[in-house]
Formats: sequence, structure tokens, C-alpha cells
Amino acid sequence: MEKLVDKQVNIIETKNLGQIGYDIRRGFHIWSSIDLIIKSEKVLPLSENRFGQNDLISLLAGLDTPSTGTIILNGRSLTALDEDGRASVRNELIGSCFPSLFNYCRD
Repeated sequence: MEKLVDKQVNIIETKNLGQIGYDIRRGFHIWSSIDLIIKSEKVLPLSENRFGQNDLISLLAGLDTPSTGTIILNGRSLTALDEDGRASVRNELIGSCFPSLFNYCRD
């Protein structure tokens, strides 16, 4: 079986990553200027208040596009791809579990 992840490159790298949210009157920074290198195949983001966690996971998985910056996944620029391209990369490389989805799985 062919290895999907190249161990010679960073699995995920972000440069100057930022996300802007909007309310009725103006935009606001959810976070900005994130430079991140992930070398592990499994990641669990933790924070005290969970603010922005789902947004960050969505960006790193290619489910959303950042307001600023670039995301490189296994040597490929996610931010340079269209939705179909990101879907193809997700299908090949990404597995994620969003805790909020468990709310919809109750009997």
C-alpha cells in the first residue's frame, strides 16, 4: 500500500493564517497571524475556552478558506485549490471528528 503522508515534509504548515468573522455592522478578527507547523499525523487542539477551535480545524481540513495566509498540507497548498481540489485532498488525507456533530447523533 502506498504511503499517503510524506514523512520528509511537514504534515501541516500555516503561514500568517487569519480568520475574520462578521456581525451585522463590522468584521472582527477571530484570530490572526498564526504560523504553525504540525509534524504528527494525529492532532487534538485544546484551549481553555474552545474559542476558534472549530474554525481552525475547518481551515486545516480544507472545509473552509482562511481570510489571510496559506495552509500547506503534506506539501500541497490548500489555499491554492478550489472546493473540488480541497475535497479531493480531504478524501485522500484528512479524517476529522467534530464534537458538535455528536449532538445530532442522539436517539
